[in-house]
Amino acid sequence: MKNAEQKESREICFVADNDYRRFLKEWEAKRGRGFRPGDIVGTDGRILGRHNGIAFYTIGQRRGLGISNPTPLYVRKLIPEEDQVVVGDNASLFNTDLTINGINWVALKNPAHQFRADVKIRYLHQPAPSTVRPINESSAEITLDKAQRAITPGQSAVFYEKDTVLGGGIIT
Repeated sequence: MKNAEQKESREICFVADNDYRRFLKEWEAKRGRGFRPGDIVGTDGRILGRHNGIAFYTIGQRRGLGISNPTPLYVRKLIPEEDQVVVGDNASLFNTDLTINGINWVALKNPAHQFRADVKIRYLHQPAPSTVRPINESSAEITLDKAQRAITPGQSAVFYEKDTVLGGGIIT
């Protein structure tokens, strides 16, 4: 019963102090590596500041950007090949379209035609009515009926029909 009364954790469970930045720095240092600094840029391409590595940022993040602006800014996109963190206003985080790869078909067998499903784009996300268009057996394009906030590459998108998991893949 002791654990039942503890605060629920959604952080990295194996990092005792929940300081994932410290953990990542130490992990990389032990391997003789580090993180490349780069620019924080606005959606218009204007340089707004510098960062110490894109690994320390997540899509939708507002706090800890280290830049000032008259209105709140949020991480909109990470561009690893350019070491850039792109920021914009909250409205810029909403989108209706995404592509997924590495699909694991669960209740469907490689459908050839588009179909309707409820799609979750993260663990606690409310499923959103959507159209799923298979491209091939391992990838699909998804159009959400209503724009969703912070669709994040690398996260899972899972599609359902009521309580049945139809399949899922990784957002690209």
